[in-house]
Amino acid sequence: MIGGQRDGGGTGGPEQNPHDILKFIAEVMDDLPLPIAVITYPGLVYVVSNRANTNMLCSFQGPSFGKEDFLGKAIPDIPLFKTDPTLMGALREAAETGKTVTGSVFEADAGRASGRAYKMYYCPLFQDVTETYVLRIAADVTDEVLAKREAEKSALDIVTLFNNVAEGIVIRDSEGRLLLFNQKAVEITGVSAGPYTSVQHTQLPMYYLDGRPIPPEGRLYDRMMRGEKVSEEEYLLRRPDGSIRNVIYTGGSLEDAGGNRLLLVTTFHDVTEEREEQKAKDQFISTFSAELRKPLAVVRGLIQKSREGMAGAGGGGGTGAGTDARAEERADEVEGYLSRAETELIRLTGLVNDMYTGYRVASGHVPLDRRALALSKVVGDALAQDIPGKETHKLLVSGVPEGAQIMGDRRRLADVVGSLLSNAFNYSPRGTRVWIDVKVESGAAFVRVQDEGIGIPEGELEQVFSGFHRGSNLNRRDPVGSGLSLFVSREVARRHGGDLWAERRPGGGTIMVLRLPLRNM
Repeated sequence: MIGGQRDGGGTGGPEQNPHDILKFIAEVMDDLPLPIAVITYPGLVYVVSNRANTNMLCSFQGPSFGKEDFLGKAIPDIPLFKTDPTLMGALREAAETGKTVTGSVFEADAGRASGRAYKMYYCPLFQDVTETYVLRIAADVTDEVLAKREAEKSALDIVTLFNNVAEGIVIRDSEGRLLLFNQKAVEITGVSAGPYTSVQHTQLPMYYLDGRPIPPEGRLYDRMMRGEKVSEEEYLLRRPDGSIRNVIYTGGSLEDAGGNRLLLVTTFHDVTEEREEQKAKDQFISTFSAELRKPLAVVRGLIQKSREGMAGAGGGGGTGAGTDARAEERADEVEGYLSRAETELIRLTGLVNDMYTGYRVASGHVPLDRRALALSKVVGDALAQDIPGKETHKLLVSGVPEGAQIMGDRRRLADVVGSLLSNAFNYSPRGTRVWIDVKVESGAAFVRVQDEGIGIPEGELEQVFSGFHRGSNLNRRDPVGSGLSLFVSREVARRHGGDLWAERRPGGGTIMVLRLPLRNM
């Protein structure tokens, strides 16, 4: 700091007049290209402003702002400077410590700016009895600010790009330190993004497709650190919540021209749903093929017997009453064979229709005529259906609310309830009770169909909805069906925003629960 002490003491040199010093500074610095000003502290008054500084401030504030609007005035009274909260702190620090202080980058409001940015430096000059005079120099850092903004925008664009990619991406530096773990990687692995992401990810248990754990030396990270490349390799990944996912990995190192490793890059995508769909499709085709072979084999055998019967009826060359009786007997046999063949063909047609309906419903190809309707009409339509077994069981209906409204396809939903009643009749003894009960709870309607039948084994309550499933507790005398009705019914329920599930009934039997959202009135 130059100048005398606050108490007027000094080193014996000539006494300096603050007014003369400020006048000298104003004359010498007025033509300098750097914006320069002198501000007092604690008075916070602008006492000197060279031409470059005045132009800078005017460009910030607007064309109507001039030197007379700030020179000689206290900074708190000037609206322009209220936008820079660091100004006071930097001035105070410079004045109190006697050292040069670097302030903030000062920019104008976007709508009034000249497009320039300045970094402020505060240097204490001298003191008088009450004030410290601080030299404020503004360095034009517009290019640096723009470059920083561009770099930040580019970095943000890159992060946004990586986060929008449909694959998980993990990037590490040459030492294995984590640089990027995109949003899809978080979703696939179930690892929360944070300071321990890299450690969590590398320690997740991985297995070969046959279930054998991958040893440490075989893990992808360790292999890539040894220079190996990974290409479309599928493994099982155990996530922190215990779930297992099928994941395909590709990865390796990026190297410079000299072969030095720069980055380790791993990309991966989850194929669990694809594998489950393929497994279900394979099981579906296998089961359906087996179901088709049964009636086809029966029909073929019956046709063969019919041919033999017809050949027998026309052979022998005999005449008389005995021959006629044998021919008539043969004809009756052939008629029986053809009748059974027709029954099997009807069953086969029903099986194919069930499969076709199941496929169309599951794939969304069956349009729903969704309208506002009373739930009581759906239940009433189901009860009006001609369902085999309805006359041989005690059907009890309760709790159907008249005012409950839903948005749905009346015919499809009635078919669902009718299908649940049909199953209840088919798999419970004649003369037993079947209940249909409706309750409204928490914005949804619950239709429960209960029976006193053979029930569903505990481990198969979900399997019965997979299609073509036949309970392990059924025997040959129990009704034979395709097993698709529950699969189709659940799909219809879910397409209505609801669901369908099975529960074991205390005391024996099954409870089928259909949930449907109520209409918002």
